[in-house]
Amino acid sequence: MRWMKTWRAWLAGSLLLTVGLLAGCGSMQTAPRTESTVLRYADNQVTEYPGVVAGRYFAGLVKERTHGRIVIEMYDGGQLGDERNVVDLLRFGSVDIARVGLGPLMRLAPQLQVLHMPFLFRDYDHFRHTLDGDVGQELLNSMTNDGIRGLTWYDSGARSFFNARHPVRSRADMAGLRLRVQTGPMKDFVRALGAVPVVMNYGEIYAAVRDGRLDGAENSWPSYVGTSVFENAVYFVQDEHSRLPDMQVISEHTWEKLSPEDQQILLDCAQEAAVYEHELWQARDAEVRQQALEAGVQMTELSPEAMAEFKKAAEPVYAKYCAPYQELLARIRAVP
Repeated sequence: MRWMKTWRAWLAGSLLLTVGLLAGCGSMQTAPRTESTVLRYADNQVTEYPGVVAGRYFAGLVKERTHGRIVIEMYDGGQLGDERNVVDLLRFGSVDIARVGLGPLMRLAPQLQVLHMPFLFRDYDHFRHTLDGDVGQELLNSMTNDGIRGLTWYDSGARSFFNARHPVRSRADMAGLRLRVQTGPMKDFVRALGAVPVVMNYGEIYAAVRDGRLDGAENSWPSYVGTSVFENAVYFVQDEHSRLPDMQVISEHTWEKLSPEDQQILLDCAQEAAVYEHELWQARDAEVRQQALEAGVQMTELSPEAMAEFKKAAEPVYAKYCAPYQELLARIRAVP
């Protein structure tokens, strides 16, 4: 039948047209879509804190040098939890990168408590040479079996004592002062000086000093001024009994997903950001110190004899905490 021939011709033409269109679509070349890897960065400090500023600088370097393939999102102000929680999240890959103090890391690498010891570092140069050398690198790598890898060290300043009762010029002036401390070596050191250690959250110090429940604490100039404790605890003795670094770390789960090229980029950017952070910290320290002195803070310094008394009080603390780490302690002391 004629209509059958006509229908078959139309069907054949339609099939040829469809095949042609499909072939044409298959031959069209589209640019491959580039997906960015987004990493979450946690910090418990405020936006203007030197470590947070350096963290954003680090994120910018990484984005630039990976041409946008890796984007780091900053969550500061404790948005992702306190440091202890963040360390747990890092171990399981729920947080990718963070800047944290050594306290919550010591349960993974107990040897880190050596860095908490009073008067461990002779001065700022000794501090930097130690952490920038072999000892520092070994400590950065000490938690890889626990799911965390250290990238670099950040400065968090030299810590000194401050109180609301009287100037401190000798060990005797420490007697009876109720001072907020962290647990561990500092608690024993404060007790050895004759003061009364009180363990509490650092954010509670301002109200506790104002209300007379606490006489003071110990910390760096930026922390002392940043929390406004200097308004009540106006006596600051610059003994610089400890220099506690912070550590910039990355989840081992995140690290293993990166190519060797990207791993090296992150390491290089982390080192550059650390140099920048040290500069920021030094500038911030000088700025807030001047601010505090102009506001009426009375700063004292220890005489060589008084400093010797403070260091003598630290001896039993070393005996208690450093017995398993004598080799590490000796290596740190030998750093020029």
